[in-house]
Amino acid sequence: MANFFASSSKSNRLLQSLRYTIATADNTEAYANVLDLNATEVYTQQQYIPSSSLPYSGSSQHLEFITASIDGTDVNIAQYYHRVQLTRSDRNLGNSKSQAWLAISGSGYDPSGESTDTQLISSNQLTDWLSNKYAAPSLAISNAEAPTPGYNVSVRVNGSAVTSGWQFDYKTGVLQFTSEAAAPATTATVLVSGYRYVGKTLSDETFGGEAITARVTSSNNSSGTINTITIQDFDNNVTATFNAGDLKLIFGTPQEANPQLSQSGFNVDRFNLITDSYGLTGSFELGSQNLTSARLMDVTSNTTIAGPVTSGTEFKEDITAVGSKTYQLQVTSSNPIGGAETKESVDLVLNLDKINPSAPTTTVATDVFLGTANNQIELGSSGSIAYTGSKSSTDNDWTFISMSMNQTFFPTTLGTQIVSGSLSFTPSDTSNIEISSSAHYDSGTDNNPILNAKITSTTETFTRIKSLRFGAFYTSETSSLESNLTDLSLFLKSGSIYKGTTNPNNTTVSINHPTDQFEYIVYDANESDLSEILVGSFNFITEFENPQTANGYKFYKTKQFKGTANPITYTLKT
Repeated sequence: MANFFASSSKSNRLLQSLRYTIATADNTEAYANVLDLNATEVYTQQQYIPSSSLPYSGSSQHLEFITASIDGTDVNIAQYYHRVQLTRSDRNLGNSKSQAWLAISGSGYDPSGESTDTQLISSNQLTDWLSNKYAAPSLAISNAEAPTPGYNVSVRVNGSAVTSGWQFDYKTGVLQFTSEAAAPATTATVLVSGYRYVGKTLSDETFGGEAITARVTSSNNSSGTINTITIQDFDNNVTATFNAGDLKLIFGTPQEANPQLSQSGFNVDRFNLITDSYGLTGSFELGSQNLTSARLMDVTSNTTIAGPVTSGTEFKEDITAVGSKTYQLQVTSSNPIGGAETKESVDLVLNLDKINPSAPTTTVATDVFLGTANNQIELGSSGSIAYTGSKSSTDNDWTFISMSMNQTFFPTTLGTQIVSGSLSFTPSDTSNIEISSSAHYDSGTDNNPILNAKITSTTETFTRIKSLRFGAFYTSETSSLESNLTDLSLFLKSGSIYKGTTNPNNTTVSINHPTDQFEYIVYDANESDLSEILVGSFNFITEFENPQTANGYKFYKTKQFKGTANPITYTLKT
């Protein structure tokens, strides 16, 4: 069994440039050329990839290029991608989780809710990501969104950064989660940020010069002049063309064009008649295609901004305009094999989103029987509340019109920035009280049509409560008491009110009174019945009648007269 095939042994041996024959031959295998690389996989401008001081890490820098000056021309070497949404694999773990996610992006492609067949390679697959192999040692653990960015990709799942439980294949743009526990749900939004190599590969290089005559000496010392080069193509991924003395060898399938359009400086927080200045960058992203023509359009006004051009790699335009806009980059390219043309386009939609003014403030001053702690008013209280509404100082370019309140206020004239008023209530009032102020604005002449905004303050809400109360009363008082449980003066005269305590559980009450009086414990009828009325460890609940309800209150009354020189202290349990 030891001589059988072992995949782990084979992969390790190939990485050491050793040929593989049998599993036990680790120390006796011959060195050989074991890696099969295409010309598209060999970077020829890697020396221009910066190892430190990477310029981009934020959302506003999405699709920006790192360039290098080569022979006096700025050449794109790498491109920054910020939080590209990945597409999940069509194979999940059987529990609505997906282990593999692929970086796919292109004109009209929406990764939301999509899945991709792992047996197929999308023409829009984003490959050739740069790893920290190209970064200085000091950036070994820095990712592409760090304050000091590196080449490590940054991964987010549903908006949260994920730093472990995954591996990223930088060459193919495939994110693999290492366990079922780490894998996101198939409905998750998975984002990646990083840098891609967009410089030249060996397949982009042209090697040429003057025609030469080569003389070949054979092993038998005969020599001659090369008259003909014969190319025998046994692989449909290799193409040879000869035209007017130029021999071209093409390795692999030419990459399709993938145009990109981005902006910088567009101000969304403005009205649609306010002029704004911003920049547009349209990158042709030709891949291996040849440019036929490119044009940048203002779709909103159906006008051409730049082009058409038949050469170059991008448009960079300074725009001065009003309102929301939609722009479109149109690229027509031809395949270097056969010359077939392909038309690609990408849209950039820039919508305004005007921010409202800040909310006004509402302040109150209360004069209420038993107070308004925690904005609670005891049912049966009387009093008054004074209130004031004040406009914010932050209008955010809106035109202020007036102030109003949901209660009676004054003055009501336009332009008044502070309004006020007051209200009074009696013991018979039972409704909650809400007080708020509103500021009214419009866009003036800065928007068509005119926009209106009503911005309302935080509401001051006063709720009515029924607090725990208790006391001792003569027989002649009990009938009036039970029919007027909201009469706070009765309890303040012959007992106490625990204002703000509505749930009697674990509350201690002390009742002090002469003989021949009934003891009452009263609270909100919506609360639970008492299970114990304790004096020390003894339960006195049997000394009280069964609870009765009246006018929304629940009350316990002793069965017989009570009286003592010292207070009786009860602990209430529900």
